[in-house]
Amino acid sequence: MSFREYLVFCLNINLNSFNFDQIVKKPDAVVDYLSDIDRIKGHFIEYLDYGYYPFIFEDKENYHQKLLNIIDKTIYEDIANNYKLKTENLINFKRIMSYLATIPPGTLFLSDGVSKEHIGVVYSPTS
Repeated sequence: MSFREYLVFCLNINLNSFNFDQIVKKPDAVVDYLSDIDRIKGHFIEYLDYGYYPFIFEDKENYHQKLLNIIDKTIYEDIANNYKLKTENLINFKRIMSYLATIPPGTLFLSDGVSKEHIGVVYSPTS
């Protein structure tokens, strides 16, 4: 969900959308339009934390669990079926994705490297 859609649902208001050209050529008009919204920075911070998916309005307590369920479904069903991957490969894929999601941007290339121990990947060769 876009930030505009988030504000529409959260605040129960109507907001115009702006295309890229409008934002680039007339940024002051966009700022003026949005400045009437109370706590817009606070809403934006909350949007960054929770607002991407509409189920935030259903149950904030279980938001992260629902998000993890979506990730699991994507990995174990969508990716598995599309690429015909085995379960052990999917587990390692999820571990790698989890590791990448938790490190600050740019640190992967600044560090000494990523080892199997960093991400918990266990390699067992098949004969």
